[in-house]
Amino acid sequence: MKKVNFKIALMGLLLTISFLLLGTEQANAQTQASLIGANNGSGPSKGIYAVPAGNFVDAVSAQALLQSSMEQLMLQMKALNGTPLFSSLERKYNYYNEISDNLGKGQTVAEAISSGLTGAAFPLPRPSTNFLIQIKQEAVSLLTF
Repeated sequence: MKKVNFKIALMGLLLTISFLLLGTEQANAQTQASLIGANNGSGPSKGIYAVPAGNFVDAVSAQALLQSSMEQLMLQMKALNGTPLFSSLERKYNYYNEISDNLGKGQTVAEAISSGLTGAAFPLPRPSTNFLIQIKQEAVSLLTF
């Protein structure tokens, strides 16, 4: 009888600990999602996916600046092929290419900078939030007056 009671108490304790850990992980995931700008379908997104404010160049000038930067990135990627830095350059190239594509679809420069971050997610695995913030800031600096 004591063994049965002990097993029941032990299972209850393990179940409680499991729920606490899973609940903590879910809360952390929700916090992380709100920090990086997950949009729950209501209101503008916040975090790194927020549309930046500033005085941006026009779309034609932005595409020219992006094309020039992408050419430089391509040269750097050729020189650094096979190194750890190659992946970062490739992500930045993909990001600038996505911004350029979004400008071609009629988005404003600010909107294209924000929505273009999806292009930086490749190649997988997903880059760190700090890296996304850094390349977004570089794009904002590149495309402002």
